[in-house]
Amino acid sequence: MSDKKMKLPANFGPLAIAAVVGVLLGVGGCWLFCGGAGGGDPVVATYNGKNLRASEAFAQVKTRLFDLEDEVFRTKEQAIMDAVEQKLIDAEARKQNISVEQLLEKETGGDVGDVSDKEITDFLSSKNLSLDDPRIKKDDVKEYLKYRRRFDKRQGFVAGLKKNANVKIVVKEPESPKMVVDVEGYPTWGNSKAPVTIVEFSDFECPFCSRALPVLAQIKKEYGPE
Repeated sequence: MSDKKMKLPANFGPLAIAAVVGVLLGVGGCWLFCGGAGGGDPVVATYNGKNLRASEAFAQVKTRLFDLEDEVFRTKEQAIMDAVEQKLIDAEARKQNISVEQLLEKETGGDVGDVSDKEITDFLSSKNLSLDDPRIKKDDVKEYLKYRRRFDKRQGFVAGLKKNANVKIVVKEPESPKMVVDVEGYPTWGNSKAPVTIVEFSDFECPFCSRALPVLAQIKKEYGPE
């Protein structure tokens, strides 16, 4: 959050998560695209013998730029993990002197057992659904839950391969810098020297802010004023 201790405005109402994220992404974008990653504030253009700095050029689009940079990283991360998983599976198949298909059938195939009525009911309840809905077919739900078991079995097998191979992604993830929020003079709750501080931005008419209220109440209840 910040090197400076920040206090909680207790009477601001529920937490507006979108507002906080927007500020963080905005600052992060400036850090990435205004020269923070490489240091300084680089010149990106010249005009009439004057320099245009990155911080000036990207000021209005820094949040969008950060979003794009993060999306690029997530896409690369997924591609890297997919490639690593395939190479580990190929290597394990060669080690056992069998084909990839035989390996996957051996390690992740086979019977996954029957799905009980209780499992079906519990799954539907977790989605606020039930078999009373004529659109929902019991056999379809059962087959889906069997598919999930097979998928989880495969994921467990791959996770074991990655753990044994000590897989590490070395592409650097974009990071937002620390930021200082000036809250001097605003209402507070709790210990100002607490190791974690929440700064609350809120709009009393925002429905998303109101949804955060129970979360904040739970945090205050569980962790107390310290």
